[in-house]
Amino acid sequence: RLRSSATYGDARPGVPADSHTVFNVASLTKPLVAEAVLRLASAGRLDLDAPLSEHWVDPDLVDDPRHHRLTARFALSHRTGFPNWRDGVLSFQGDPGVTPSYSGEGYEYIARYLEKKLGDSLESLVKTHVLKPFHMSRTALSKKPWLAKSVAHAQDAQGQSRPADVRNVASAADDALTHATDYAKFLLAVMHNRGVTAATAQERLKIDLLQMPEGRCPWQDCPQRIGFGLGWAVFDYGDERVVMQGGGDWGERALAFFVPERRFGMVILANSHAGGDVIEKIVAALYDNPRFHRFLAFQNNG
Repeated sequence: RLRSSATYGDARPGVPADSHTVFNVASLTKPLVAEAVLRLASAGRLDLDAPLSEHWVDPDLVDDPRHHRLTARFALSHRTGFPNWRDGVLSFQGDPGVTPSYSGEGYEYIARYLEKKLGDSLESLVKTHVLKPFHMSRTALSKKPWLAKSVAHAQDAQGQSRPADVRNVASAADDALTHATDYAKFLLAVMHNRGVTAATAQERLKIDLLQMPEGRCPWQDCPQRIGFGLGWAVFDYGDERVVMQGGGDWGERALAFFVPERRFGMVILANSHAGGDVIEKIVAALYDNPRFHRFLAFQNNG
C-alpha cells in the first residue's frame, strides 16, 4: 500500500509545487508502455515472441533481413540491437537478441507494431490498459488541457529554468508526465502483478542476458547479476533484487524502484539537474542497502 507521499520545492520560479504538480519523468515512460504490452500478452492479444515484422517493418530496415528477428520480448528487454536513438536513419548496431543495448528506438518500434496490429494509438492503449485500471488520473503521455498550468519547469545546473517538454504526440520511450503518487499506484500494481498471468509476471523480472558480465561492473559492491527484464532493469544481489528504471533529461531526474523480497518501493521525481543528489540522499535515508546506494552514487557522479 502507499505509505507516504510528499511534495517539496518549486514547480517553477516563485510557484511552490503541490499535490497537483506533474513532472516530466523521461524514461520512466518505458515501464508504462511495457506493462501495457504485458497485459495485452496476458490477455492473449499478442505473443511476446512473435516477429514484429508480421505487422511493422521500419522503412529503414526493409533491406536488412534481421528485422524478421525482432520481437516484443527483445524490444522490452533492450535486445533489439538498435542504438538508443537513430542518427537520421535507423540501423542495427548489433544482432537482435545477442547483446543488451539500451534503446529508446526499441520502444518506439514496438509502439508502431502495437498500433498496426491493434488498430489503436499508443496513448489510447496505455490509457486503456494501464492508466485507467490503475486509477492514474494525473498521468499523460502527451499534451492535455488539464496540464496547462500543472507541469513543473525544468532547471539546469546553473539554476536556469524553462518549461518542461510536453509532446504533441506520445512517445513510448520518453516524456510521460505524472505525479509521484500516480506513479506509485502503478508501481504497486506491478508489485502485485495485477492484470498479468503468473507466467508473465515471472518473465517480467527474468534476466535472459547479463547487462554487465562478471568483472565488468565499474562500481563497488556490485550485484551478482545485472540485466534487463521486461520493462525494468534488474539488480540481483542474491538475497534481494532491486527492480528499477531511472529517467533523466535536461533539468529533470527521476527514479522508480521496488524490492520484491521486501514488498517495498519508492518513486522520486525532481525538476532539477541536481535531482540526482536529492534522489541519492532520499534512497540512502529510507532503503538500507548500501550496495544499491553505491550504484546510485556512481551513476550520479558518472
